[in-house]
Amino acid sequence: MKKSIHSLFFAYVVITVLFSGCTPASIPTSTIIPPTLTPLPTDTPEPSPTPVLLPDVLHQTFSGVAIIYHDSFQYVIQGMTPQGWETDQQDAIWVTEENQLKVKPLPSSVGTVFYYSGETITPNKGVYFTFKYTGTSENFTLGFDNVDVNGERIPGPVGPDFRSVAMEVTNQDLIVYRNDGGASSKGLFEGNLRLLEDT
Repeated sequence: MKKSIHSLFFAYVVITVLFSGCTPASIPTSTIIPPTLTPLPTDTPEPSPTPVLLPDVLHQTFSGVAIIYHDSFQYVIQGMTPQGWETDQQDAIWVTEENQLKVKPLPSSVGTVFYYSGETITPNKGVYFTFKYTGTSENFTLGFDNVDVNGERIPGPVGPDFRSVAMEVTNQDLIVYRNDGGASSKGLFEGNLRLLEDT
C-alpha cells in the first residue's frame, strides 16, 4: 500500500510539472526607465595604518631601517594566543583588553618559554619590542635562541647545536647569559638601560 501511494504521489508530481510547462507564459511589457543623474561610485581611500615610530637611536645606529613585520595584537580575540606565537605551557600567553601580549607561567613552574615562530632572524634583521617592567616583585628573561635548518627551535640549554643569548631582569640588575654549543657564560649588562616600575 505504501509503495503505491509513493508511486501515485510521484506520478502526480511529474504530471503537475509537465502540465505547468504547457501553459503559455505571459509576455512582460517593456517599461522605459528614464535616465537619472545618479553619480558614479568613487573609490573611498581606506585609512592607512598608524605608522610605527622607531626610537631615534635605531636610525642613528643603523642606516635604512625598515619594518618588515609588526605585531600590534590589535585584531586578536581577547584571552586568545595570537597566531604565530608559541609557548611551552598551554594558556601561558594571551592578549589583554589593551592589545598587549601577557605572559604568565603556571604557578607550579619556574617559568615558561614563549616565542614567535613566524619569522626567523637572519643577518641584517633585528627585533625591536617594548615591554612593561612590573617591578622587583617579579623577574623575567628575554632571549633569543637559534633554530635548525628547518626553522625549528632547538631545545636547550645543552647540546652542541644550541646557541642563545638572553637578558635576565632581577631586582633591577640586568644579567646577560650566553650559551654556545654547551659552553655558557654570564655577566652584568653594560649599557644605559634603566628599568622603571610600571613603565
